[in-house]
Amino acid sequence: MIAPTNNNNTFSPKLMSLRSLIGMFILVNVALASNAGPGIAELSGQVSGVQKRAWTLSAQKFGYRIFGRSKDSSLSAIRISYNDEGKQEFRLVSMFFGCDKRLYFAKEKHNPQTAVLNLTEADFDRENNCVTLRMKACSSWTRVCDRRIFYLDQDGPKFIQFLIDARKITYDGEPIDSMDLFKRQTEGVIGYTVTLMKDDWKNKMTTCLMSSWLTNWSGLNKMMEQTSQLRVHMNEDNMTVKHFEISQKLGNLQFEIAEIISYDENQNRVLLKIQRSRSYKKVRADRTESLVGCLKNVFTCNGPENRYLYLGANTDSKKFLLFLMEMYHADLTGRETEVFTRAAAVSIPTIFQGLNAEGEQLVKEYIEERNTVNAAKFETMCDSPDIDSSAPATLRRRSNHWTLSNDSDVNIRRRRLMRLVEAERRLME
Repeated sequence: MIAPTNNNNTFSPKLMSLRSLIGMFILVNVALASNAGPGIAELSGQVSGVQKRAWTLSAQKFGYRIFGRSKDSSLSAIRISYNDEGKQEFRLVSMFFGCDKRLYFAKEKHNPQTAVLNLTEADFDRENNCVTLRMKACSSWTRVCDRRIFYLDQDGPKFIQFLIDARKITYDGEPIDSMDLFKRQTEGVIGYTVTLMKDDWKNKMTTCLMSSWLTNWSGLNKMMEQTSQLRVHMNEDNMTVKHFEISQKLGNLQFEIAEIISYDENQNRVLLKIQRSRSYKKVRADRTESLVGCLKNVFTCNGPENRYLYLGANTDSKKFLLFLMEMYHADLTGRETEVFTRAAAVSIPTIFQGLNAEGEQLVKEYIEERNTVNAAKFETMCDSPDIDSSAPATLRRRSNHWTLSNDSDVNIRRRRLMRLVEAERRLME
């Protein structure tokens, strides 16, 4: 809205131009940051004659304050760069030009070029696959917050490997020689970093309002997606799921997946129907003995909202989907679990067919992490018989989907459509 400049209700075109320019400047900066940041692996390029590397990381500010910084809050994507030449400094890349912060990793003030951060077991959160890195600003005029880095998501493995190779971190005073300290635990509680969005009217309305060409181009249409810490609590046999848990500021959510409903290829997301876990139902039943407990049950009577699992926002979301397939898909479990709908059971495996090198590497990493007995089944699932191996295939990524740049992607879409039609036919029967 343009403010009036006098009592005659006339408007100033200069003020209109100024506000328009400010708004355009903000949108352009957001767009440039969003287009340059997510989905880009380690970079090497000549910028002003200086060799630079850059990593996109899932992170969370460390510490506890009244306003935020809870370890259960949602995560954010940050970008850290490093100059191989010159001063050899790390930078926390800002979305605004010229606002980067120079930093180094240490617990106390030190020379940035020779600083080394000594990690201890207290710095690790094994269930959530993150490590706390203490950061110090190179300039005395700025301040950098310590951050919890989720080392298995985005470019986390490459970033940690660089810190190890550059001798920027140690463990209990000893050099780190491998990535063994930074692996996902696969027993008891298994952690994933996933991007979710509630399937409720507020998010649907906001998504519709933010679906213009300008917000799609600048990435603002993804503002309702939240990257969260998700933990899978396994039963004692470590073969079946007890319940899931999502970290939330106002109390963690325990749930079970009642149904995996559908896969939306355009939005690159999977709809999960969730319900209260058995253990949480017991907690609610025990609370009825007190007045306060009854009031809590009244205010939470609606139950948990269904969630969309977004596959293009980060790498761990795809690995979590592979985990769900291993737990509930009939082709991998050998039994009907009734969790996958028929349409989802047919369409979701096609996500992992016709993969490029990056997609194949992700499936390979999941198989190695889980040491799964279903390795051969996963490899068979990822095979794509419709693709001619002799055809030229220049690999590329489009909207965080794994695709091929020749006519084989058309075959993949055709096969998905045929399987969806077959699934609908079975449902009609």
